[in-house]
Amino acid sequence: MLSIIVLAGGLGSRLYPKIGACPKILSKIGDLTFLLYLLDWLNKSLDDVPSEVILSTGYLHEHIDSFLRDTALDIKVSREMQQLGTLGGARLATSYCLNEDVLVLNGDTLFSGSLKKAYFTYKSLADPLLVVGRSTHSSRYECYEVDDSKVSGIEYDKPYHVVSMGALFISKSRLKTDGRRKTSDGKGLMMDRDLIRCIECKYHIIPGINEFIDIGVPDEYDRARNLLPELKKHGWQWPKMA
Repeated sequence: MLSIIVLAGGLGSRLYPKIGACPKILSKIGDLTFLLYLLDWLNKSLDDVPSEVILSTGYLHEHIDSFLRDTALDIKVSREMQQLGTLGGARLATSYCLNEDVLVLNGDTLFSGSLKKAYFTYKSLADPLLVVGRSTHSSRYECYEVDDSKVSGIEYDKPYHVVSMGALFISKSRLKTDGRRKTSDGKGLMMDRDLIRCIECKYHIIPGINEFIDIGVPDEYDRARNLLPELKKHGWQWPKMA
């Protein structure tokens, strides 16, 4: 069984003009919240892999608590009392994980490709495994250098490298103990900077040119409002990329 930690504690500053004082994961896409799309996509992408979901929350956590009460979704919530960063929030959420196998997942991103295949790759390697792909959005996000077996570096604005899909498989014990314990500037710990760059991390590359949606930026949020209802309607069959 797999414990899925969904990172949903960010401030969402860039999206504020679009959604106001609302957690990104509860932003409306048509008639549904983004969280409901994410859960439906997870169910499709993981297929029959049994799992539990833990939301790592912080900013406007009370909105998420209220939504979960109203919908009676079977989801646990880990709440940050202060901004801990993505790694800090994920570590805090491990106290709610019933399983040793953990998937840490961005709470504002969906992508094409199979998480089930990536999970079985992780199980065969028994090492932390980052899901990556080649994407048309590579100039916007962190791009990784990879060798034959592991992630070997991180670059920016390098379209010939691969892009993180925002999904990391790792054991609960290693998530709690590996990487940096604190930063020199006293700010929150981040998954990329303070964990992935500090450990030997294997990778699973999704074949082909990969499509993904990051609702954390206004233009992508607008695109999601048009694309996600159609993707859900058609069983998450993503359009082929050129």
